[in-house]
Amino acid sequence: KIYFKEILALTGFSINGDNISADQPIAGANGQQALSRVCLEKIDKKEIMQFSEHFMREEIQNSLRLARFFSILLQDVTSIEGKDQIPVFIRSVTIAGFPQKHLIGFLPCDLDAENMFYMLLSELRNKWGLRMEHCRGLTYLITGSMCQKMRDVTCRILQEFPQVVLSPSDPYAFNIWIIRCMPVPSIQKVADTVEEVASLLRRIPELSRRLEGKIQLAYGHIKGEVDRIKAAISGNWERGTDAFQTMLEILEPFLNCINEIISKVDEDAAEQMAKLKPMLKNFNFIMTLVVLKNTLCCVSILNSSLRGIISISSTLQYTISNALKLISKYQQELAIFHRKWFSDAVNRAKKLGVEVTKPEMAQADTNETPLEDFYRETMSRPILQYLVAEVKRVFSIEMVRILRWLSLVPSYMADHNFSIRRDKVADANLNNLARPDTFYEELGCWEVKWRHASKRRILPTTVFATLKILDIGFYPNVQSLLRVLGTVPCVNAEADVYGQYHMVLERCHSYLNATSKDQRQCNMAFVYVNQDVHFNVENMVETYVQKHPDILQMLQMDDNSTEKPPQVVAHGNHAEKDTEEELQLINLEMDADRLVEMKCAETDREALKSALQAAVVSTCS
Repeated sequence: KIYFKEILALTGFSINGDNISADQPIAGANGQQALSRVCLEKIDKKEIMQFSEHFMREEIQNSLRLARFFSILLQDVTSIEGKDQIPVFIRSVTIAGFPQKHLIGFLPCDLDAENMFYMLLSELRNKWGLRMEHCRGLTYLITGSMCQKMRDVTCRILQEFPQVVLSPSDPYAFNIWIIRCMPVPSIQKVADTVEEVASLLRRIPELSRRLEGKIQLAYGHIKGEVDRIKAAISGNWERGTDAFQTMLEILEPFLNCINEIISKVDEDAAEQMAKLKPMLKNFNFIMTLVVLKNTLCCVSILNSSLRGIISISSTLQYTISNALKLISKYQQELAIFHRKWFSDAVNRAKKLGVEVTKPEMAQADTNETPLEDFYRETMSRPILQYLVAEVKRVFSIEMVRILRWLSLVPSYMADHNFSIRRDKVADANLNNLARPDTFYEELGCWEVKWRHASKRRILPTTVFATLKILDIGFYPNVQSLLRVLGTVPCVNAEADVYGQYHMVLERCHSYLNATSKDQRQCNMAFVYVNQDVHFNVENMVETYVQKHPDILQMLQMDDNSTEKPPQVVAHGNHAEKDTEEELQLINLEMDADRLVEMKCAETDREALKSALQAAVVSTCS
């Protein structure tokens, strides 16, 4: 069992940056303790992964059952086990008030929208025991050809379960997420190109340094502009509110950097730059950036509201109304606005030496439509229409109601004289409340509590900080509403000290990036991504031994043959003396065996912990 525990523990966490495979050897290459020959030859690692997956699933099911409310997070399409599939995550809030995220499986892409909808529901209900009545949020980040199909699936879910709200996908800003999910190939191609530029800058430090120098030359004559642009391209700027504006500002300096550095980088980077350059020096790319920059500013003001920023919640309805009015104004005066956008794009193209032409897909069109009119009707107008539809779809009545519960956070109450407007937190869905009959009395007690506490303590400023106060259990309805708010995918998630919430998605990307398509396995991904789920290894060992008692017998036989004492041979008159010495030797060996067994029993758990810690450290490094 000791050997079995070791291989079981190390197999689950044997993934590292160089070799991610279920067939990776556990001992030897990584320096771990040498394992039993029987373990290495007879125990099937694939079966161990199945056992690990089973016990992890049980722990996750228990956690989700206690959490009650949950949200569905669908990530971008990936190839795993030889076919395109969508990773499915679940977000919920723990009893302790922390957000948690788990990978629960993969959804095949080869189905139509209706069958995908039913398969997702079946997976949640039958495999995980989740009821859609408790689902409160939904988000997806699907690019490419699957955009329209996933939009149809989400529309079906929102239609069937009106209590579910559609939310942007973390970590994208609201306006960037909207465009990433727009089912138009040309828009998707531009967004992909912007992300490729950002990735290249992070991967090649020399390119980033040269770009900063070029920005200094291009914008040094404008006060504060250099510092602003340099700050804009820090971090994951391609996912931020001003991503397309930033791309426009660095386009010329970036192209100049490519010309200078392409001969000084490695072959892969040079090839990537060579492919990227004609995509950037393309009028359709420039025109799309200009249109997106100017149209998305209409909805960028809504980003703070969806992130759970307390100060915004009081003006939420006003902010939504302003965004829709601004889009409506653009639609009514589109001819005037679009003329400015087209002129801006033409000037930028001429400065870069780019020919002003129709996009390749429209070259075959024989109509003599002016280029300005062509882009107005095929790009600017459809984008504005799409923005109106998406704002109304995301900011539904249910989403506005949920975001208004931010007024229950004590720091918000302090800004409003510790007075809660009952109509703001009134909830038509009684399933969100733990004790509906005492709701309004409880709100009165909640007001009094923080009015008196404000003078002697620092007030919680976020949803999760409020959920962690010691006596939150005395306010079950407030706790329940905040837990629902905490499950909504766009609300900022505060990870614990280990950062486990944010590491889940990072581990998924790490697994996919470090594993070739032909080696990816669903159960291996499940175990690796959810490795912070704690389950009882001893129970897993017992279950395995019950299923395969012959393995345990073979291990015992292997131990006996290894530790068998040497035979004593009698010679003539020394027979009795040799017999006595043999008995003494056997007794000493039996005593030693008993001591070893006692020591093993005491140190078994510690040894397993040490093995797990070493494996996790090697995994993270």
